[in-house]
Amino acid sequence: MSSVDYKVEVKEEDLFVMIDRFGYAKTLDEQSFVKGFGDEVSAYVEEMKKNLPGFDLKVAENPNGSESGEAGEEQDAGGNKLKPSDCPQRMILGDNVTVLKLSNTDDLCFFTAEGNMFRIKLDKIPKGKPKDKGTLLHNLSKLGDETPIFYIGFNELFDNSLLFITKKGFIRRVSGVDFDASRQMIAAAKLDKDDEVVQICIITPMQAIAGDDKVIIITKTGISLKFLLEEVPEMKKTGRGVKAITLNEKDYVEFLTVVNDFQQTFKYNNKTCSVSKINLQKRAGKGRKASIYI
Repeated sequence: MSSVDYKVEVKEEDLFVMIDRFGYAKTLDEQSFVKGFGDEVSAYVEEMKKNLPGFDLKVAENPNGSESGEAGEEQDAGGNKLKPSDCPQRMILGDNVTVLKLSNTDDLCFFTAEGNMFRIKLDKIPKGKPKDKGTLLHNLSKLGDETPIFYIGFNELFDNSLLFITKKGFIRRVSGVDFDASRQMIAAAKLDKDDEVVQICIITPMQAIAGDDKVIIITKTGISLKFLLEEVPEMKKTGRGVKAITLNEKDYVEFLTVVNDFQQTFKYNNKTCSVSKINLQKRAGKGRKASIYI
């Protein structure tokens, strides 16, 4: 008798992945997430609209043309109907909780300060309820003593590039395609002794081609520098990078963001900062100390 292999078809659905600042992760279905975190999502969206002119959620149209509520639709504290399609694909809620909206067939990738990338299948993260603590990522991967600093779905990673900045001020842009590997852990950066990855930003293909967005860097002592994104070269994932800022002795990079010409403000240390208060210079400049808070 010949044996027949049966392949179980997985029904594709969107899940919300939540990872807190301690590395505890959980997934929630759309209805549970909107019911448990609708107020926080609404507040986040309003804040984004205020700080990012032209911010658009790209809300999905109701295919039935009906004005009645969709499945999973809840009301926020203001009585507004919030649908899963109203939720951005990437959010930071509450006490530094990263939220990603991913397909259940996607993989979760997380990058560490030590310069590595880990990749796990989403179905390894147990489904939970809004109040559940979740499962420590260290128990789902070979993370060891490394510190995760950035999370992204593999599909989003593959379609974009990443901008890395290190504590010692080295910067580089890497295509997401470079991270397409079957291994659960790969090297994502070449670091000097006592250096570490501080922050990572997503760069879309449109941003990479235009190159006129601005990179903003802030150091521990309050020195800030702004220069054009096009000054940052694309390198391989194991590249060291080029100098982003000339640091004073004992100073180090603490913050990185990328802004467009329409963006007037950004958040740093939970405070609103003015883009225009930072002078445009060349990459590798010394920057200057200025009052950037509004």
